Amino acid sequence: MISTVALATGCSSSSPREPSPYFIKEPDRKVIQTRSLKFLMWPVARHKVSQKFRPEGSSRRKSHDGIDISAPRGTRIYAPADGTVIYAGHRFHGYGRMIMIEHSPIFTTLYGHCQKLLVHSGEAVKRGNLIALVGRTGHATAPHLHFEVRVKREPVDPLVYLED
Repeated sequence: MISTVALATGCSSSSPREPSPYFIKEPDRKVIQTRSLKFLMWPVARHKVSQKFRPEGSSRRKSHDGIDISAPRGTRIYAPADGTVIYAGHRFHGYGRMIMIEHSPIFTTLYGHCQKLLVHSGEAVKRGNLIALVGRTGHATAPHLHFEVRVKREPVDPLVYLED
């Protein structure tokens, strides 16, 4: 059973706990309620995951905070849900040109290694808007999109939230 949550106030109708990440606040402060966690559209139309999410301490290999999606240079990257661009630039080590979108006060997505950024900080985006082009910037060995989902600033497996 899913209860309605008002993200604008951070209150839940069933308890005073933190709102669940599968409720998204639209710019006009409406709340969207989904029946599953899989509410994000894929940011790249034809997608093949070349590297999966690995949480810290999960194996002997270094953690990987998102997924890598193989795609040719110049492939279009789309916003997977409505939100506001909170960063667009190239100051974070290793990510190259990147974008961060806030979809709710606790839910953000990140797009790394972009060839070209098509949005700016502070810009509102809608699900399906073109936001960037796939590239090979930062620490990338081939063109791909590095895609992260963060809940309360902590990386989580994006495959849990991406539509089948």
